[in-house]
Amino acid sequence: MNSKLLASTLLMLLLASGVSTQAQGNNGSSGKPLSFGIKAGGVFSGFTNHGDVFTSSRTGLTLGAFSEFRVTDYIGVSAEANYVQEGAFHVNPYLVYPAATVNYTTSIYKTSSDIRLHTLQVPLLVSIRAPKINGAVTPKLIVGCSFDFILKATSNDMFMISGNPDIPLSNRGTENVTSSFEKLNIGPVFGVGFDFASDNLTYMLEARYKIGMRDINGLGGLNSLNSQYDFSVNTLTVTFGVGF
Repeated sequence: MNSKLLASTLLMLLLASGVSTQAQGNNGSSGKPLSFGIKAGGVFSGFTNHGDVFTSSRTGLTLGAFSEFRVTDYIGVSAEANYVQEGAFHVNPYLVYPAATVNYTTSIYKTSSDIRLHTLQVPLLVSIRAPKINGAVTPKLIVGCSFDFILKATSNDMFMISGNPDIPLSNRGTENVTSSFEKLNIGPVFGVGFDFASDNLTYMLEARYKIGMRDINGLGGLNSLNSQYDFSVNTLTVTFGVGF
């Protein structure tokens, strides 16, 4: 189902790109109402409980495409499809594993889990632009909502030997923990950015913060921790983009 959603979203962006190309032909390189482009950058995320981050931040990558319709010279409405690597370091294994699987043997057990979420983000955004600076640089505010679909989750776990808490085993283990997470997360997006115009292209530098509003833990009852540690994921994204 996630693959179908990804394909449908990319198809919509491809169609929008075709319309944008036609719009450029009809309207010229300046003042075109519809544009499209690509973005890439870095992602910094962590798990939150009641708004407080309780894990170490994880760094990842993002890559995606967008299409924007300019309602006026100062207001634009856009849709994006982005692959995003989210997650967190130093997560309590009981948050992502059934209690019975945390201990491998009576002397070997998981003590810390580093989680990576492979996510398809579909943000719907409004950009509010200020007048240009020096005729080429346009500051902007970005607000909107992101619909995030968790495609896959993996956990890289630290094993410890009972009785020797400061001596980890020589290797780690990685497991697929997709079933421990919900498929959908939704959250508001706030950000700032700058557009740098050239003759035919627009370069964009943006910083956006997404607040996860839904609990993404899918492990029923969170074992003995219960709902005290229901959590979501907050994400800071810094991207560089090119608009056509």
